[in-house]
Amino acid sequence: MAKRLAAPGKVEQGKKLVIEGKINEAISLFKEAQEFLPEIDLDPDTETKETDPAVVAKRLAATGKVE
Repeated sequence: MAKRLAAPGKVEQGKKLVIEGKINEAISLFKEAQEFLPEIDLDPDTETKETDPAVVAKRLAATGKVE
């Protein structure tokens, strides 16, 4: 149960790594979040459910869409 609760935090940490330009590390954290909570949306700000860690990290980096 604790891991399920930790999953959103992993996504937020991953977003911070994207800001720092650490794309591969961000992808790893997104994957960890999915292990903890398989149904997690890696980018809840989009209309569709985002589940591909590499695509999400690269898109966030390219668009600068990280809070």
